[in-house]
Amino acid sequence: GNILLGYSAASSSEAPSIRFTGRAAKDPANLMASEALVVAGKGSQTLDRWGDYSSISLDPFDRCTFWLTAEYLDQDGAFEWKTFVAHTKFQNCE
Repeated sequence: GNILLGYSAASSSEAPSIRFTGRAAKDPANLMASEALVVAGKGSQTLDRWGDYSSISLDPFDRCTFWLTAEYLDQDGAFEWKTFVAHTKFQNCE
């Protein structure tokens, strides 16, 4: 019943960054946790594709830890993307 949503966020004033939100099974229905910043991007992709290489999975060992991989950029460019790996888990996970 736990869920985590990882995604890229960008705007005219923010380079593509990695964020996540989620909720534990016992949290109130229809309510996600506050959005958290994983890594702030420092550049923008100059080609028309983005986000091909991202994934989220539940750790099979403890079934509480979520592993997120996603793209970000250190600088503007066509092929300057890097992959960031992050993990988190809910405090009240059972």
